[in-house]
Amino acid sequence: MPLNNTQFSLSLELTRLQPLQFLSDNIGSATVDLLRRFQNSGSDVLAENDLAELFKFHQIDDNMAKIFEEAIVRPQRPIWTSFRPLVERIWLDNRPGPTVMPWIHERRSLATAFKRFFEKDLEDAPPEILAANPKEENIVGIIKACEDQTAAFSWEGYLRAASADLHLSAGQILSPLPPVVFRSALRMLPTVQSLYRQRTMVITCSKGDGVCAMIVWAHHILGLNVLINTYIDDPDSIETTGPRQSVLFGKSVEPAQVILNLEKRCSIPSVVLMAESETLFRFVPDIDEPVIDAIYKIPARGFGKHVFETLNFREGKESAIEQMVHITCAFVMILSRHLSGSNHPAGAFPMELGNSPKANRWCSISEQQLIQIMRLTFDNAGIDTTTVEEYAVIYSGKPLDEHLEIQRPVYIAYRATHGDGLDDKSLKFLWRGAVDHMRKLSVLILALSFVRNSAELNDFLLCNAQNFTTIMEAHPLLRFVKDWDGKSRINVSANTWFHAVALLMGGHKANLDYGSTSLLSSHGWSVFISTYGTSDPSFTDAGYITIYPGVPSRDGIRKHAIIDGPIQGTLVGGGWGITERPGMATTLRCHTSYDFHNPLIGESSDDAFLVNLRMVTKNGDVYETRRTGYLELFHSNWGLQKTVSCDHTPTGDEKLTLPLGCATASEITDNPDKILKEQVLIYLTAGNHVSRWRALLAIGHYHRHVVSAWDDHRQVLLRETGCCYQCTMDQAFLQGGRWFIIL
Repeated sequence: MPLNNTQFSLSLELTRLQPLQFLSDNIGSATVDLLRRFQNSGSDVLAENDLAELFKFHQIDDNMAKIFEEAIVRPQRPIWTSFRPLVERIWLDNRPGPTVMPWIHERRSLATAFKRFFEKDLEDAPPEILAANPKEENIVGIIKACEDQTAAFSWEGYLRAASADLHLSAGQILSPLPPVVFRSALRMLPTVQSLYRQRTMVITCSKGDGVCAMIVWAHHILGLNVLINTYIDDPDSIETTGPRQSVLFGKSVEPAQVILNLEKRCSIPSVVLMAESETLFRFVPDIDEPVIDAIYKIPARGFGKHVFETLNFREGKESAIEQMVHITCAFVMILSRHLSGSNHPAGAFPMELGNSPKANRWCSISEQQLIQIMRLTFDNAGIDTTTVEEYAVIYSGKPLDEHLEIQRPVYIAYRATHGDGLDDKSLKFLWRGAVDHMRKLSVLILALSFVRNSAELNDFLLCNAQNFTTIMEAHPLLRFVKDWDGKSRINVSANTWFHAVALLMGGHKANLDYGSTSLLSSHGWSVFISTYGTSDPSFTDAGYITIYPGVPSRDGIRKHAIIDGPIQGTLVGGGWGITERPGMATTLRCHTSYDFHNPLIGESSDDAFLVNLRMVTKNGDVYETRRTGYLELFHSNWGLQKTVSCDHTPTGDEKLTLPLGCATASEITDNPDKILKEQVLIYLTAGNHVSRWRALLAIGHYHRHVVSAWDDHRQVLLRETGCCYQCTMDQAFLQGGRWFIIL
């Protein structure tokens, strides 16, 4: 089965994997502890040793090893930033783990087609030899551990520097090594290093065959001289005529140890090992070799530019991209002004927006924040907000599709790039692709605008720009916007933005169950929803997400997701528990107190922690427990309104008389046994944040599973601390309709 590299990150090249020679003489608690650390990190000590043996003759350049060590092993950060608490004994851990520290200097791994490589060795080995043959899942575990622990080191500058004089497109810069080149490099590079004046590795391939990856591997990491022979008049280059050119990476006084001959049309790459003019070995593709999948990660800062680079303008590129940046920003403004929401994950019951100043807070964002994220996404502080607004006026009220008028700089760039042969049909096809890119980037910008700690976005890693448009097709909001009429409101659900960011962070791993996942980790970064910490719901930003470097770790065990545990068996049924009815006196208080007890934490087979939060109240001598999870809390906080502060001082001494249509509830039920007649039901939960969450859970469950049968959808008003009891009720009555009020 082909192995897909989950990140084509050459950081694996610098991972020196701990040899096991010392174990036989040092069996004891320290050894057991080391083995346990390997296992807990997701790696496998025997598989790492097999890879170490494979790379033990590859000598890393001293300067590169020093740079890498300073970035990974000795990061200059306060110790408290290496741990961020999430939940009981689960922390975000962004320290180097046992796969990286302290064994960086010599051995490393691309970790892509290793399984097949080991199997080929096994086929050729004598039967009496116990050859290395690590399990595929163990190799994948090593890859994942290395990705987590080396995310602080960026290879982008090395890859782009390697492409500077080669006229490569964005796709060619990030292309993977062909399997035959990978296999031959594992075999030949140690020989070329040790006999650098007598042996030369010669690769014949195309520009899309991992040229930059090979330059970084052979030259930057191993310190070898690499000579590139290419054509200036390659069809993919800016130039159209000219002679063959050569580009040397390394010292001109030394011979080239690796030569890449780039051919215009080379469908079958090949590799030979030369001794002067004599061919010693020749490697050709094997039909059974696994395909190496390269998924390069790109920081959020400047991500939009990388996406537009994939359009491959050759003439007028800068003007065209500048125009599309402003059009994309206009799309963002237009979409943001039509966002609405639902307090149901599936958006089954659209909410009518009220008149309260805070009614729409959960699905809107300030234009200042939008502009900040636009400038970050395009790494462009000079975005002209006046131009953006002019485009927003032009395109407002229209579908955001290819029927929008193409702007002149984009038209000129397409004409200059494709020449006189570009007819109107082809131009329309190209414009459709450009609009698709802009539409998808606008959804990404909206999603990043809902990141609470946006300062972390500078280094946050997203997917390969080449895969961006394909990955975004899986997002439901994008599918809606694609057919949007430009006028109707756009419903978003609580996890719309988490879903978008998680998709792009995970890259091709888009098969996540977003119906239960509250945290996702990939390549050393984690994105999670705003209910972690379980502070009062009035302090929790509905729909917002948080991003930090690190991987969830509990007692040294690392996982890459956190999901809600099951809640079955803890839902409460029965009556509404009405305490006070119209004409009766009521006060600002909490009738039934809940507390969070220690959560239940387990592990799933899907590389995830399962977390059950436990809300506990004492009823007589009996403790009653309602289990929940961070995602259920997240959904329960969506779509509600929050009160506006008043000029009064909220106090428990304030006595009110309930008006007609109002009642208070002391009990909290998930599955009521009858319809609620009162227009307004008030939950007596003041001063207890867990009780307030408990009431929100009951309302959320009621809306999702009960209301459809009774047609009793209600709006939710959450009292904030600066609003008194009377003003809370008045704000609900002012808007009319049927309400749940949480004191």
